[in-house]
This record gives sequence, structure tokens and C-alpha cells, in this order.
Amino acid sequence: MKRIIKKIVMFVACQHALIHKIHLYFGANYKYKSIALAQKAGVYGVYLRQGWYKKTLKKCGSNLLVGYGSYIVYRSVEIGNNCAIEEYCVVSNCSIGDDVILAANVSIMSGAHHHPIDDLEIKFRDKVNPLGRVSLGNNLWIGTHAVVMADVNDGAIVAAGAIVTKPVLENSIVVGNPARHLRYRGGEVEERKHT
Repeated sequence: MKRIIKKIVMFVACQHALIHKIHLYFGANYKYKSIALAQKAGVYGVYLRQGWYKKTLKKCGSNLLVGYGSYIVYRSVEIGNNCAIEEYCVVSNCSIGDDVILAANVSIMSGAHHHPIDDLEIKFRDKVNPLGRVSLGNNLWIGTHAVVMADVNDGAIVAAGAIVTKPVLENSIVVGNPARHLRYRGGEVEERKHT
């Protein structure tokens, strides 16, 4: 019985997502549609977001979980299989590999330096630099409240609250603001250089 109910809920959620996709055809803003769907609670909301992103993203693998309050800003985002985007995340222009966990309140930015800062005559709201694109590899864990502005390679861990401004190496654990390499996964703590 539980499987039947799940299939019915998924079917209804996919139809709801399809209606929103039709709205896009008639000029609706993708970001604002995603934000509206982020506010749907419970299992229905999870299936609704899953159906929406499956139908609208450039690439969306199987078993995507997008928690309450989380949304994806651009249709150009690519997501692999078995990914979890927990509550209140913002995902901007990026590619996400397989088996990635974004803990609650993570922000994946479209690179860094979004606004010109040296021309004092330009208001920030009036000029936006071309968006970058961040690449997140496979089998990653991005901790709560992290901000990612650079690539993160396979197997890495970004600690809670870390601010990633430079690429993160494969199987590396990074911490802090700005994020710095702590050690590699599966190995001993490396000797620290004292200067």
C-alpha cells in the first residue's frame, strides 16, 4: 500500500512540476519558480522538487533529494545521481557529480567576483560580471553553512562554515575562512609547517 501511495504522490507532483514548466515557456523566471517550489513541505514537496528539477535542469540524475527551503537558481545546473541538497541551500551555476551531500544552509556560488569593485561610479546592482561555473566532483560532503566559490574535487570534505575560494584537492578535508587544507581523508594528520 505504501508503494502505491508513493507512486500516486510522485505522479501528482510530476504533473504539478509540469505545470510550472509550462509557466517557464510563457516567460516565468526560473529562480522565482524554484523558490516557490522550495516552500512546499513534506514528502509531497520533496517529490515536487525532484520532478521539477528532473524536467527543467540541463542534467538531473536519479534519486535527487532537495529539502525544504532549498532552490536551484539556473536551469544550466547539472546534477548527477544520488545527491542530497538539504534544507535552505542555494545552488547557483554549477555542475555536481554523483553521491554529493550538501548539508543545510550551504551556498554554491557561480564562482567569485560577481560585481566590479574598483569603478566607484558603478552601482553594484547595475553591473554584474559574467557568471563563473563551479564544478563539484563525486562523493563529496559539504558541511552546514559552507560557501563554495571554487571547484571541489572527488572525495573531498568541506567542513561546516568553511568558505571555499580556491580549488579543493581530491580527498582533501578543508576548514576555515578562507578554507585551508587540514589533511587528506584516510591518512594520518600531516605535519604542520611552522614559519
